[in-house]
Amino acid sequence: MSGKYAMPDNGPEREKNVTFSATHKNAMILGLDLYTPNLDSAANPDGSYPKDACRRVNQEWLDQQLKTKSEHVFVFTHEPAFKVQHNDCMHGDMSYGSDFSEYRNRFWKSISAAGARGYFCGHDHGYAHARIDDGDGNMGNDIHQFVVGTAGAGVDIVPEYNGYNKSYNPIAKEHAQKYGYMLITINGLEASFEFKALNEETGIFESSTVFNY
Repeated sequence: MSGKYAMPDNGPEREKNVTFSATHKNAMILGLDLYTPNLDSAANPDGSYPKDACRRVNQEWLDQQLKTKSEHVFVFTHEPAFKVQHNDCMHGDMSYGSDFSEYRNRFWKSISAAGARGYFCGHDHGYAHARIDDGDGNMGNDIHQFVVGTAGAGVDIVPEYNGYNKSYNPIAKEHAQKYGYMLITINGLEASFEFKALNEETGIFESSTVFNY
């Protein structure tokens, strides 16, 4: 996309237009890239980077963005932070026994401290909503993870949440083997996350589930 439809170019070097922040009224939206290799990781002899060089956000840049306070903070990347079905996500890759959850946890704590309540991603094929319990006994400050499969693959999601969760506990809320999108509506301090699911018989997107805070 270009012109007025281009993503903001305020991301870190090497991640322009794929990592960015935008503020609209009382909401901050953060789009984050997971696939640009971190420069503190040494390249392999063939010029490629090891798996643990990726699946990390640019935490230093993100921390700077989060210094700007907003009443609502919404964050999205391509992959779930907490495993849903595919073995690979921000936690690492269980197929190879690669556990990168220390980076995921640092990221999660930073957006939680900023007041984020919704984290959005794709990667798995379908819809899945989970509350990520941080163990402090207060459900009101937990972040909810939403996987939303818009298109491009089948809708065969079967959530498992059996990844490198460490001190967190993903609590499954609902899932659906459907295409769809999320509609977020803000009214002051209130927010509504509505999953609009595709009715394949009519071709119409219909309200399926709603989460409010």
